[in-house]
Amino acid sequence: MSFRVMLPLKRRAKAFAKGAALLAADDAEGAVAAWKAFARAHPTNAQAPQALLLAGSVLRKDKRTEAALDLWRQVGGRYAATPQAPQAALWIAQTLEEDLAQLDEAVRAYEALVERHPNAKQAGEARSRLERLKAFDLELRLDRVVGTKEPPVLRVATRNIPALDVRVYRLDLEEYVRRKGTVLGVENLQLEVVKPDLTARWDLGTDYLPFARIEADRALPVDGPGAYVVVAADEHLTATSLFLVSDAEVVVKSGRGHEEFVWAFDRTTQAPLAGARIIAASGKSVREIGKTGPDGVWQGDADLQVTHLLVLTDRGPAATEIGPGPRVTS
Repeated sequence: MSFRVMLPLKRRAKAFAKGAALLAADDAEGAVAAWKAFARAHPTNAQAPQALLLAGSVLRKDKRTEAALDLWRQVGGRYAATPQAPQAALWIAQTLEEDLAQLDEAVRAYEALVERHPNAKQAGEARSRLERLKAFDLELRLDRVVGTKEPPVLRVATRNIPALDVRVYRLDLEEYVRRKGTVLGVENLQLEVVKPDLTARWDLGTDYLPFARIEADRALPVDGPGAYVVVAADEHLTATSLFLVSDAEVVVKSGRGHEEFVWAFDRTTQAPLAGARIIAASGKSVREIGKTGPDGVWQGDADLQVTHLLVLTDRGPAATEIGPGPRVTS
């Protein structure tokens, strides 16, 4: 009696393990076929939904997403009460989001997972992804200084924001550095009661997709070299960034003590920029330390431990601390 019971169990175990063996031998197609055959031959076996899960994961890796979704939907249907059902539901939602970019359907799939399997560990992952997909997200990013002959554009990333109202303020960068000791921190300026110099509206129009993170270069209504504070906002979020239009580039080297070497030049022509004023900051201590000569160079004792440098030229400003703008999320 014992022999007759154990033999079918061993055969089923061997049939299930065949898929893993074929996959280990780089036979993905054979592995999928073996797991699907196992599920058909033993539909009531506890490993049947696992076989479908594994076959679907191989298909997804092979970019056969619709076939993978079909197998996982079988797990969520026929085997809805098994431990594999929440995992199948999570993989369905992730595939819709990441592989097919069907974000509306992905959100519905995550919501269904949370509703049907609220206590499963996969529900926690679904809640986290729903929070991200449904959040309002706004980022202004200045990856580099824009030249005077380039289109004045700012890199903007948004999620769930179809349009933004934009205010642009000219900034006296020297006066700002003398007050703050840095060119950073413009996002903390109180500009609500100040009339902007320029305004614009960024409307995504038909490019807008709910739940999608959208990145694009947005045109700014600025004119000529200088520093500008850009404020972009909708009813949910506001982000502020410093925007520099300049043809000036600067190379700075620090030597012993307070020795500084500054070379200012036109980034397009490489021509030296003579007469460029150099403003050095060390905390709240800020002073003008000199001007560049005919070769665009100034070298000397700054008489303070320099942390930031601002170089002012007729081609625009240059600074040693320009980076990406802030990101704001709800």
